[in-house]
Formats: sequence, C-alpha cells, structure tokens
Amino acid sequence: MPGEDEPPPVEVQRLVSHCERAGLAIIIGADSNAHHQLWGMETSNNRGKTLVEYLVTTNLNILNVGAEPTFVNKRCKTIIDLTLASEEVSELVMGWHVSQEASCSDHRWIRFNLLASSDTPIARRNPRKTDRAAFRKILGESLDLLPPRDDLREPTQIEQQVNILTDALVDSYHKACPLNPPARTAITGHQWWGPELERLRRKTRRLFNRAMNTMAEVDWDNYYEAKARYKKRLRYWRSLSWRNFCSSIETLDQANRVRKTLAHKPTSQLGSLRKPDGTYTSSPAETQRLLLVTHFPGCVSLADVNQQDEEYSTTDNNWQMAHRIVTAEKLRCHRQSLMPRMHGDRRNSLSRGAGMQRSGPIQGKTSRIPERPP
Repeated sequence: MPGEDEPPPVEVQRLVSHCERAGLAIIIGADSNAHHQLWGMETSNNRGKTLVEYLVTTNLNILNVGAEPTFVNKRCKTIIDLTLASEEVSELVMGWHVSQEASCSDHRWIRFNLLASSDTPIARRNPRKTDRAAFRKILGESLDLLPPRDDLREPTQIEQQVNILTDALVDSYHKACPLNPPARTAITGHQWWGPELERLRRKTRRLFNRAMNTMAEVDWDNYYEAKARYKKRLRYWRSLSWRNFCSSIETLDQANRVRKTLAHKPTSQLGSLRKPDGTYTSSPAETQRLLLVTHFPGCVSLADVNQQDEEYSTTDNNWQMAHRIVTAEKLRCHRQSLMPRMHGDRRNSLSRGAGMQRSGPIQGKTSRIPERPP
C-alpha cells in the first residue's frame, strides 16, 4: 500500500468486493505503512485509522498476533506488515508468527500454517504393462461360461450381448493390468544449497540479532554488509544450479521427464484474472476465455458457436467409397485377428461368448454388406 495514497488502494477494494460478491475466500499480505493499536502498535496514525474504518465495512479479519516488529532497520522498529483474511478462511490459519530467520530485507518473514485438505493421489493403470497371456486366459474363461445365443433378432438383444462382451473385456483387462500405487515424491532440500550458504546465513542471522539488541549503527552496518554478500552468493548458486541442470538435459527422455513433472504439478492451475471492466474471472473457463480474447482478438471458440444439425444424404460416390473401404475380406481378416489361440487350437472365443457363433445368417438379416438403397 503506497505511503502517498490513502489505504487501501482501489485495486484492493475491488478485489475484496469481488470476493465478497462471489463468496470466495481470500488472504492478503500487505505492507500497509500504517500504525494502529489493533495490530500491536502503541500509537495510531491517520493511515491506520483510515484502514481500520475500511476493514470494519468488510468481512476481513486481522490475523496479526502479538507485538513483534515486522519492519526493522537501524532507525526504527514498527508493525506495518498485516495479514488479512476473509471470515471463512480465518479459522484455517494457524501458528501465525514473525520469523526470527534473516529475510535479507528490512521486512521480516511472516509465517503461518493453512489447514487445507490435499488431493489424494489416484492409482492408475499402465496399459503397456498388461499381462496379455493372462488377459486372453481370463477373457476366454469368462466367455466360455456364457451360454451361446443364436436367436438374436431384436436390437435390444444385440445391445445386451454387446454389454456382456464389453463387461467381460473390461473385467479381464482390470485383472490382467492391476492398478499401480501412486508414486510418492520424496521431499528433498535444494540442490544448490551448500556449506558456504549455510555459513553466510548463520552469520547474517547472528549480526541481525546483535543489531536488534544494541541498535548501534556499526552493528547495523555490519549486518547490511553481511546481508548483501549473502544475497549475492544466493543468487549466484541458484543461477549456477539452474544452468547446470539445463546443460545436463541431453536426451529426449530427460527432457520428457521434466515436461511430465511440470505438467503434473498442481500449482500450474489458472487463477483469477482482472477483466477490462475491473471485475475478476470466477471460473477457469472464464479465465481461459479472457486469455483467448486478450492475446488472440477476433478469434471465436467453437464452443461459443451454435452449430445446427444438418441433414446429410448419401450419394453414389459415398456408397462407392464405402464399398472400397469396408469389404468382406477386410472384415474376415479383422475378425480372425481377434480370435486368440487357446489350448492349441484357434477358436472364436469372442463370437462364442457373445452368442454370435457362425450358425448361418440371422433371421431377417443378411451376412453380406447391404447394397445401396434404391
């Protein structure tokens, strides 16, 4: 919140109003540049009073606890960093505190825990690891238990047999390809963190605590010097680690592994964006539509086009092409490819299980491709 304007900014007011209308939870971390007794200061200034007058008109709660300074330098110690949250999410914030860790800034770290349910990993099947021999065996045993049917005259009877065959196929696949337990990603530390950064971190924290206790200018100067060196080496090791990681990707498998990691990361979900009228998107679909209109003006999504069903009549060319593509020989080869070899002889287990043995043409039907209607 800029010090030259009255708090809060117009953008924050619009965001809070949008969340209240849409029933969305919100957490705001703000550098308010305001003093008030509500968040631990001994005195209040005009900015603090103005901010409090606004907060009482909203459903936002102040989550700050205690009187630990959040902004510290050699001139002053103040509490100007606020954590605001809507009513429904305030009860989920636990353990709010000002961290004693050196933050490499005049503003200190504010840490808290947010109680939230995590998504349970879903077990999946890998079709490539299907035991094909077991699949054929289980499917054959399932189809052999079904009684043969040669009286399929009605579409409902055919649909029923198709459903039975489909269930047998799916059940055999599930047994031959069991679910794989979800992989658990091990939580490891930063690869770029090392003894040098650990020593600089401890030194910076020690000098910060000394400056906080003595408030002597020389101690603050020593702390600022150590902090600058710590930040410089931190940036160096981060950049070096990233360059080494990118240089180590030499094969397609390694690059594909990185792509999968980024694609499956849950933090890649779209959030809420501000629209030209000042309001915010309320759903992922609306956010995607706003991105489409902004970056590709003039484009129309097929989902927004009302497509009317058109009547289609076949022509001589259509029937000629159908006869060239779908032939009796192709159907015969395809059916034979689905006939697994079981117990030494090749049997049509699929046809037997579905009750469609080759017992001659079905009554009222023909076994050849129908001719084009007159």
